[in-house]
Amino acid sequence: MTTHYDLVAIGSGRAGRHAAMQAAALGKRAAVVERGPLGGRSTNLGALPSQTLRTAIMELTGQARGVYGNTYRRRMDVTVDDLLWRTPPVIERARDALQDELRRASVDMITGRASFVDAHTLVLDGGRRRVTAEQFVIAVGTTPIRPAAVDFDDRTVLDEDGVLGLARVPSTLIVVGGSVAGLELASMAAALGVRVTLIDARSRVFDFLDSDIAEALQFHLRGIGMVFRLGDVVEAVERRGDGCVVAQLSSGARLVTDLLLYAAGRRGATGGLDLVAAGIEVDERGRIAVDGDYRTSRRHIFAAGDVAVLGGLTAPPAEQGRVGATAAFGVPRPRRSTPVPLTLSTIPEISRIGRREQDLREHGVPYVAGIARYRELARADIAGDYAGLAKLLVHARTRRLLGAHLFGTSAAELVHLAHAAMAADFPIDQIDAASFDVPSYADGYRIAALDAMGRLDAFDAFDRAARAA
Repeated sequence: MTTHYDLVAIGSGRAGRHAAMQAAALGKRAAVVERGPLGGRSTNLGALPSQTLRTAIMELTGQARGVYGNTYRRRMDVTVDDLLWRTPPVIERARDALQDELRRASVDMITGRASFVDAHTLVLDGGRRRVTAEQFVIAVGTTPIRPAAVDFDDRTVLDEDGVLGLARVPSTLIVVGGSVAGLELASMAAALGVRVTLIDARSRVFDFLDSDIAEALQFHLRGIGMVFRLGDVVEAVERRGDGCVVAQLSSGARLVTDLLLYAAGRRGATGGLDLVAAGIEVDERGRIAVDGDYRTSRRHIFAAGDVAVLGGLTAPPAEQGRVGATAAFGVPRPRRSTPVPLTLSTIPEISRIGRREQDLREHGVPYVAGIARYRELARADIAGDYAGLAKLLVHARTRRLLGAHLFGTSAAELVHLAHAAMAADFPIDQIDAASFDVPSYADGYRIAALDAMGRLDAFDAFDRAARAA
């Protein structure tokens, strides 16, 4: 049996399904092919269950209730069932919503493992079914890297996709790799009272963050007991007969732990697609190079989401899928002019948008920084929540916002205010003039803007004096 479509998206994550829905909105016949549960990794193993786990930890340890919560609740009172009981229904409701979304968009859902037999044909179900299309969007996401030297058993030695299979809350945990997922899960475990050791070959594990935010996060995590072993490499991991795990480090150290989480990188989940038959090459990590329209080396095949490699900051996966679908059918689409927010679901959470202070210094951009600390906010004082700050980077001459960096409660929500200000090209003066409710965490923008404006006045005075001289 062969079915023909105008566009087929391989993968039902955000990139794939939004590509198919965009094609359907253009009047094209579209389908999504999925080999696993609907929604891809983000819905079933990644962001959604991770956020649910984070919320459970915040509530069960009293951190979500500040000074009125049971802050000193003992970790051993919390079980895996306590942490994960809400996760299955949350995932199930999300799948139901996605199924309804695809149905209303008139997108066909095809279940099965697909592979290319030529540049326009997929085969499924061992060859019993074929799907042909004029255009394809490959959005299969990524899978964890699992080195041969690491003795995985998915119980005591597991990768970041195996967290939902935990049998018990460990007393000690080693996290190998300072990736985003590694940092998130390490901070959650530390907040729960687990003794966490983070190992990474780099001398700094937060190099994608603004330096002040990275320092604040590392200071906070060390304060709750996390140990950092930076510049060290895990050479081998073995399981002992008593159920413990031993990590052999390049420094010669041997660390014993209850549980080891390997989170040192991911690779494109392109195995089994037989991309060679479609004329598509992948890099050493199984990812696909694309251009600004997310088009691969074959003009009718696009790649979007984590499996795609595009230099520089890129758009969110859903937008990538939509851009690919519109480009596939020659429909003009406005180009993104503002940067993309990045959020880390650590405890406390982190968000950033735009340039980092170290980037501005490196490129000689004249700027000032305005900072508001949570201890200055009435809302934080009410909640007993002092570990946080908001940092705004402002161009010293245009007074426009170049970047915003947030660490603390509600950072993932607050970053969108900075996103809107940057999209509207507001000067920092307009942020100061805005009305922020008090008490609120958003009032930190006003305090940071005032701080930046004071530094701008000093910069202007110095600039005028220099020119006069």
